[in-house]
Amino acid sequence: MGLVVGAVAMAAVADAAGPHRVRHCPQTGKLRVAMAPDVSASGVWRRIIARYPDPVEVVEVSPVADLQDAETRAAAQAVTCPEFDVYALDVVSVAEYAAAGLLRELPPRPGLVERAAATGRWRGRQYALPFTTDVGLLYRRAELPEPRTWVELWAAARAVRTTGRAGLAAQLADYEGGTVNLLEMIRTRVVDRDGDVVLDEGDNAADAARALSQLAEAGRNGDLGASWSAKEADSLADFAAGKAGYLRHWPYAYHRLVTDGRVDFEVSPLPGTPALGGTNLAVDARSGRHEQALEFVEFLLRPDNQRDLFACGGYAPVVEAAYRDVQPCSIAGSADSRPTPSVRQLTAFAKVLQEALARADRPSLAHYARFSQVFRQCVTHAVQEENTSEQRVRDMADALRHAVDGRLTGDDLCG
Repeated sequence: MGLVVGAVAMAAVADAAGPHRVRHCPQTGKLRVAMAPDVSASGVWRRIIARYPDPVEVVEVSPVADLQDAETRAAAQAVTCPEFDVYALDVVSVAEYAAAGLLRELPPRPGLVERAAATGRWRGRQYALPFTTDVGLLYRRAELPEPRTWVELWAAARAVRTTGRAGLAAQLADYEGGTVNLLEMIRTRVVDRDGDVVLDEGDNAADAARALSQLAEAGRNGDLGASWSAKEADSLADFAAGKAGYLRHWPYAYHRLVTDGRVDFEVSPLPGTPALGGTNLAVDARSGRHEQALEFVEFLLRPDNQRDLFACGGYAPVVEAAYRDVQPCSIAGSADSRPTPSVRQLTAFAKVLQEALARADRPSLAHYARFSQVFRQCVTHAVQEENTSEQRVRDMADALRHAVDGRLTGDDLCG
């Protein structure tokens, strides 16, 4: 096999969909795949792809979710033949790409975790298949209680803060990770499964106002430590160093913390509705190598490869078989002398993941990037200004409707 890994920083281009865009492209050269960098400590993505028998060139795009989407979208919208055959997309990008006609419809694939498979659908059709799935989890120091609700979590975080540590380490910086955390913390459905904003319907506005008030109080009291400027790496480092009692993070943090070994910890599903994340594999609509692309995707979905993604790198599997039969990492050289999770630990962790995934959710929107920006700014401004009234929530809902519809007026950004 011939695995080639490169890195790119593609310039942004205008939307090139139009009459002069090349519609069909010849089958030339090796399969090219655009992927974000592997966040596992073991580099498991590359190791699994290296087992593929045919030549594949993997090109790394930006590790920042917002920039990653811009780079892959620019490539997919190119007037000339596409630069890539396969895209590893964030789950929230699938609807936007599918709505723009950039992706090839894929056949249904049995045996997948349904929550993960659903993130690849747009208007009832499958445009991407999951590669890894993600879900918000709550890590805690082993001596601390497990909160079952957000009210209990805020109370527990407040108690930890009195000991000199941050209560909860989260990711609230101004990027996509901040949106994800705030969707979890608002504890109210913002968008329904049809893509309609429902934040101000029924009791939702009152529930959201209470949640925002509690978030503002936690920030004012210092319960969140440095979370308002933190991303994933920052919050994970603080928790591993003993600077926080609780940590909101993704599944891969489990392996990182076991390997680091400095803190005894437990993990449980995040209270409420955790955010659903992950990476989906999509085939460019104009690729001349779509059959080879599908074979490559099927290879990555084999149960043995999914088990290694979990056991070697901490990625939550997307095939049900990988949860039923947890195995140790089979990739030679993927671990050094530091501790790694045992099969017993992995089996227990798999149950936590299944419980969390059963409750997870994330909006699927053609204009998700705009929604994310507006939602994040609305919530952040409301909390920082400590204006968390029901009317503020209703104003927020109106701004989000403009965002979901793709209306880009400057007045939509909540001040």
